[in-house]
Amino acid sequence: MDVYFSTIVRGAPLKQAGELIRLNWNTKEIEACTPMYPDQPEVDDPNPRGNSRGGRGITFVGDQVMCASWHSLIFYDKQLNEKRRITHNNLVDLHEVSLEDDGTIYVSITGLDAAFQIDLVTGDILKEYHARDDVRIQRALGVEPLEFDRNADNRIVFVSRPYKKEHDHLHINTVTRYGGETYVLCNHQGAILNLDRSEVTLKHPGLKGAHNLVFTEDHIYSSGTYEGKIYRYNRHTNEADLVINLADFPSIRKLKEKAEAPTFDNELRDKLRSLKKTPLRVLKHTPLRKLYYKMGLNQKSSPALPLFVRGLDVVDGHIFAGFSPASIGMFDANTGQLVDMFQYSHDVTNCIHGLKVDPATV
Repeated sequence: MDVYFSTIVRGAPLKQAGELIRLNWNTKEIEACTPMYPDQPEVDDPNPRGNSRGGRGITFVGDQVMCASWHSLIFYDKQLNEKRRITHNNLVDLHEVSLEDDGTIYVSITGLDAAFQIDLVTGDILKEYHARDDVRIQRALGVEPLEFDRNADNRIVFVSRPYKKEHDHLHINTVTRYGGETYVLCNHQGAILNLDRSEVTLKHPGLKGAHNLVFTEDHIYSSGTYEGKIYRYNRHTNEADLVINLADFPSIRKLKEKAEAPTFDNELRDKLRSLKKTPLRVLKHTPLRKLYYKMGLNQKSSPALPLFVRGLDVVDGHIFAGFSPASIGMFDANTGQLVDMFQYSHDVTNCIHGLKVDPATV
């Protein structure tokens, strides 16, 4: 069985800040790997968090694997040789994707609080859901429409726009199709929306800051990202009927304790800390801008967290979940017990983003 996953390395230079990887789950051997970073066009990103770094959602199109980057859908053969890509000026901060049987794909456009349906052959955008333009969603969540120039190259504009901190930002980081309808996760509000019905399907504290949605007939699975948990929600009661706390398992808890924090030149850090006396708005316009952000001097603490849960698939009665430092756990979908595990990195800044089991290998 092959598991494909993408990574983001917080604070790393863009071209070393993420990969797409094919893992043989049975042997735990890495069989292919390729770097993932935003190019064509390139972006200038001083943000120390993930932001435009690394790979995102993954799916399989015929005999190819597709992985999203900040602004592109990139297609590879199973050896991870790039074959083609799709991009557009309004593909901004792509996250999860959902493949349809009609030759189209739905993509979550996190920067625009939107979801697009895209033709996989032509690359044309066939349908756009802008959640904050929907009057019923505005009323339900108390938000206003997003203002942006739809003709600008927002792949570049939104790299420096602090949209995640804007008051009405929904942070739509997941889109999935089920029963012919389109669902998205708004993790700032802790809500799942049905965009075709313009309604809130589920609101739960466990969805705050969450990632991923996997629908089945009776359940919805999601990653409790900041809690170090995996949630299974009952679609009939809207309550969580299974909560897997990763820290409950000794092998994962040991991994957390041994997680390595990034190291920096302490003398250089001390020198740079003196820059805090200089207004940040001035530093943003100097050659020290990237270094200031990269060293995390604008942060009160490191943004990297152990057991940061993101990347989820449910296959053949098992839950595959990614967490940091970049690792994957395989859990029994009925009992929540840990069945197997793989660790890719000991660096807590290296975290998994997308994860998908190749159905052709199950």
